[in-house]
Amino acid sequence: LRSLRDKLGCTVPRTPGVQWVTFLQFITPTLVANYDYIALILDDVMIPNKGEYAVDPKRMIENMENHNIQVMTPGIVGDTHRFVQTAEERGLDKCLVEVNYIETYLQLYSRDAWECYYKMLHYTTGNKNWFYDFCYKPQCPDLKLAQDFGMLAYHMNMDGQGIEEERPNEEQIIASAASVDTNTDESIENGFLLNPDAVKIRQMLTQCRDSGSDIRELKAISCPHSTNQAESEKE
Repeated sequence: LRSLRDKLGCTVPRTPGVQWVTFLQFITPTLVANYDYIALILDDVMIPNKGEYAVDPKRMIENMENHNIQVMTPGIVGDTHRFVQTAEERGLDKCLVEVNYIETYLQLYSRDAWECYYKMLHYTTGNKNWFYDFCYKPQCPDLKLAQDFGMLAYHMNMDGQGIEEERPNEEQIIASAASVDTNTDESIENGFLLNPDAVKIRQMLTQCRDSGSDIRELKAISCPHSTNQAESEKE
C-alpha cells in the first residue's frame, strides 16, 4: 500500500474492523465528485492481469461507454450465487451480459450510479447490512448493470492467516436473515429504539431479499460467438 500510495500520490485510508456498510459511507458523492468511475474491491478477491480471462479495467470502461452500462463486474469465481456456472449452463460464457443483480466483490460504478447506491445506505444497519445489493436495481431502476464473463476474478475465501473460511451459501444467508427478522422487533436493537428512517431501511432490505427471485436473469449484450444469442438467453 505504501508503494502504491507513493507511486500514485494518493491517500490510502485504513480502518480495520469497520463494518462493510460503514466503510461504504466513507465514499461520499462529494469525495468522488472529481472521478468518472468508482471501483469497489473486496480484500479477498484475486484479480488476474494476464491469461485468457484477465481482468482489463480499460476494456471494462470501454464496454460501459459503448453499451450505456452504469455498473460493471467481471465474472466472479467463488461467489455466493454461482453466476459463472449459470452463464456456462446457458451458453453465455465469455459473454457481456445484462443482469438485475451484482454481488459486491469487484465493481466499477459510474459517478451517478454510485450516488444512487449511496442514497440507500444508513448508519444504523450495522450487522444487518445484507441485501443492499438486492435493493440496488429496484431502488435505481434506470441503471444498467452488467457482468463480463470474458473476464474472471476469484473470491479467495481466506482469512487473515490464509486459512479457508466457511462461507455461508445462498440458502443459509437467507435463512439467517429471515430468522433475525421474525424474532426481533425491527424498531429495537440492543435495547435502543431505532429512528423511523432506520426502520424504513430495515424494511426495505427485507422486502428486497424476499423479492429477489429474478437475480439470475441474464440478457446477452455481446458474445464472441454470437451465432444465436436469443437462443442462449433462454433459461
